[in-house]
Amino acid sequence: MTSSLLSKSELNPVIFFSNFLAKRIRRILPALIVCVVVTSLIICLVNPDPEQEITTGIASLFGFSNIYLTQQATDYFATSSELNPFTQTWFLGALIQSELFLCLIAWISLWITTRIRHTYWDKRRIFTWIISIVILISFLRFIYLYPIDRSSTYFSAATRFWEIGLGSLAYLLISHVTTTGGIYQYSRDFLYKYIISQATCLVLLIAITSFFFLPLAFAVQGTVLTALATSAVLVHITQTRTKKTSLLSRKEIIFLGSISYSLYLWHWSVLSISRWTTGIYWWLIPVQLGIILFFAWLSFQYIELPSRQLKWPGHDWKVAFYGILTSVIIAGFLFSLTKVPALSLYSGRHPELIAKGVQSLTEPYSIDGAEGEWRGIDCVISGEIDIDKKIDVEKCTLGSLEDSKARVLVAGNSFSASFTHAFDELIREDEYSVIITSSWGSSVLPSRFQGSSRKNTDDYSDHYWSLIIFDIIPILKPNDWVFLVNDMAGLSPPVRTSDNDVYFQEFRNNLIEFSRLIESKDLNLAILHGNPFAREANCKPNVAIRQWFHPFGTPCKLPGKTASLQRRQELDDFLRSLEQEGKISVVDLFDIFCPGRICTYNAANGDLLYRDEYSHPSVEAARLSAPIIRQALTSGE
Repeated sequence: MTSSLLSKSELNPVIFFSNFLAKRIRRILPALIVCVVVTSLIICLVNPDPEQEITTGIASLFGFSNIYLTQQATDYFATSSELNPFTQTWFLGALIQSELFLCLIAWISLWITTRIRHTYWDKRRIFTWIISIVILISFLRFIYLYPIDRSSTYFSAATRFWEIGLGSLAYLLISHVTTTGGIYQYSRDFLYKYIISQATCLVLLIAITSFFFLPLAFAVQGTVLTALATSAVLVHITQTRTKKTSLLSRKEIIFLGSISYSLYLWHWSVLSISRWTTGIYWWLIPVQLGIILFFAWLSFQYIELPSRQLKWPGHDWKVAFYGILTSVIIAGFLFSLTKVPALSLYSGRHPELIAKGVQSLTEPYSIDGAEGEWRGIDCVISGEIDIDKKIDVEKCTLGSLEDSKARVLVAGNSFSASFTHAFDELIREDEYSVIITSSWGSSVLPSRFQGSSRKNTDDYSDHYWSLIIFDIIPILKPNDWVFLVNDMAGLSPPVRTSDNDVYFQEFRNNLIEFSRLIESKDLNLAILHGNPFAREANCKPNVAIRQWFHPFGTPCKLPGKTASLQRRQELDDFLRSLEQEGKISVVDLFDIFCPGRICTYNAANGDLLYRDEYSHPSVEAARLSAPIIRQALTSGE
């Protein structure tokens, strides 16, 4: 591409950029449209709510899927990304945006050349200087921003441009090397040259592959090493005079190279659909690889090749116009599949749940035969929009606040709202009243007790604790309860890092301090222990139940019971030590949510335990948990 851009002499920016856009449309759009449409239709068959997945596919048609995924705060390495069949198109968006910027640099270089008309400062030299500066800026931004905001840094073309730019610099370097035999020109012996060439290429390819297996903590280093090694491979191949000395000249490699674009499109779509249906097992991998290669070959043979030979409209701007128009029409069709119920293609059965989805967390609730009502959204801080919101205790209390024998204040993130149905017997039989509040994404403890690791806590989380919870605590009477209900998975990560250790140590210190504060007010403190790590499976209830498209059982796989308990062992040791000291009461529901040797989405009686893919407990799970919660909160009587 760099060679093509530097060969252009057209100064008219409309013609210059429309030519680039037309070439990209001819090369990219036909195969992409087919992949997006076919994959979308299939995903609609197995996913009852495919809006996010299809929107990603629509965004890819316009080269913006990386931007959409950034807005969704997508973590590329999370399980949720594996269920989106268009996650891979982030790179296509970043590539198109980077190439467009590369095109801009080439046009600026051409414009400067025509203005200064200096023999030394030719178009190539100006281009080299500009792109080198931009690469440096992009690289520094990547290094600086990745630890702060991994999602946007990973997907952004601005922070990934340096990788594309390195390939351009590699071409500029190679084109200036004037040799007759490349880097092996002094090796007269063919066998020696062949061995050295093969070994060099093999070592570089092995190095590139090994970098993909580096721990996530070394993602920045791995990305840099991969980019440098790939550039070295390009230089090596180009500087090798004869194809016979290139490992990459084998016909199998050439075939994979020829179908590489279609392979890139279809590999993720097939794997993602497999995760929705059959699952991915070692014995299925050969079949899935065969399907990937077959679809990639079909796409190359019957879409890519014919589209290249097709007689497109004569003017580049017409090609661009028709390409964009086609994308708009396809986008409208796909969008209607997610918004018009009559067009739903979902072929599975729906789970039997009292309440399903995140939206059900704010559904009002009252208990038959008891006073009070929990009015849902009135009791929740859902984000920045609620920064000044006040919570009326009367609207968020189950039971009689005035006549109750004891009061319980439930505080926490969205998990606290999911346990609204867990207090029926406590209220009816024990005559308790329960004030339930919630703040989406809130910290486990108030920021004043969270230490340095929570300096970036959202303002609304601070508002929730300082202006709501600490305002409600004074209405509690001696021996009443504060019950902290949160998703505790962040305290037991799958791979521990130094940052995790610091955060956990701060949590230890801060919980001790908070328990002292509660004790000083003659109150009791209970805390919900960590549940199984269901969120990492990222399975919606429809996928968690057995469907006709699950021939080998549900693809939702959770860590085993033993592994999960080992993972939360440090948290367990700490909480139990505080409990033995009489500072807190631990509410451990692990056996409810993982009754067998293998943790699943089902309780011992078959009920679904989760209402959504974010591991919010279902109403059924909350009711199964009620006896344990009741026992913990009445233990002081």
